[in-house]
Amino acid sequence: MIKKKLDSSPQEIVHKKWVYDILLEDGRRVILKTVPEGDFVNEIVITDFMLKNDLPVPKVLDHDQTCTDFSEPYMIKEWVGGNKLGAVLKSVNETETLKIFRTVGRVFGRMNDLHNERSGLIRDGSYNTLPVSPNEYMFNAEIVNGSGKKAVEENWISESLHRRSFIYRKKIWNI
Repeated sequence: MIKKKLDSSPQEIVHKKWVYDILLEDGRRVILKTVPEGDFVNEIVITDFMLKNDLPVPKVLDHDQTCTDFSEPYMIKEWVGGNKLGAVLKSVNETETLKIFRTVGRVFGRMNDLHNERSGLIRDGSYNTLPVSPNEYMFNAEIVNGSGKKAVEENWISESLHRRSFIYRKKIWNI
């Protein structure tokens, strides 16, 4: 299926739950995401919108919701390298941390300056608009209750580093 879709066969596959990190024989790396129940409609629409507005996001190379090519809905995205933010923040001083948070703040600022006819989620082919601030929602979902909280619980970052993110959030994003 991948060779047919991307004109290159998998050389190496690393599987983690519903995500496959695939090295193709032509040297490219891609991410294959599957989802047993549900779909990728929101992610595809948001990715397309962000790319059209020159925001940094991996491109969707292929997707199928019909289970025609694969046993469950899937999406293939380009792989983008980098280092995990938690690891980087452990190794930099406060000045560098502030630069990183300013960069993240600028990207979030650009995202929040975008205007679309709708905001919210797509369910069953229709939009459900939600009365929520994107910055506040993402900060609470990811930093407070999601990956940030888990990073502290798993000792990937310190409690003090996690608390610093609350301070920088207020300084940079004016929330």
